[in-house]
Amino acid sequence: MSLEELIAEAHAAMKSNGFWESANLGEKLCLIHGEVSEVMEHYRKGTAAEPSAKIPEFTNEEEELADIVLRILDLAGHRGVRLVDAMEAKHAYNLTRPFKHGRKF
Repeated sequence: MSLEELIAEAHAAMKSNGFWESANLGEKLCLIHGEVSEVMEHYRKGTAAEPSAKIPEFTNEEEELADIVLRILDLAGHRGVRLVDAMEAKHAYNLTRPFKHGRKF
């Protein structure tokens, strides 16, 4: 499946499950942030490498990182963002940047 197809499928699934009935951009960004917090909590608890309760063939870290990406794909699909093109362009730009982009961290 291409990334464009995954964007369309992820958004269609979230829409059909009612997650776009009253949502706004701020709520969607907070949900992405919530997923970031969930993976951070696994790191904090030392459970990131343990099997996921929902998809045990993957770790908690893998599940939560996937949730972050899926929420981003859903948002991109809803807003018509040219995410794949933007990612490719940004990656190409990043390849031209100096070590640590001139920062200490």
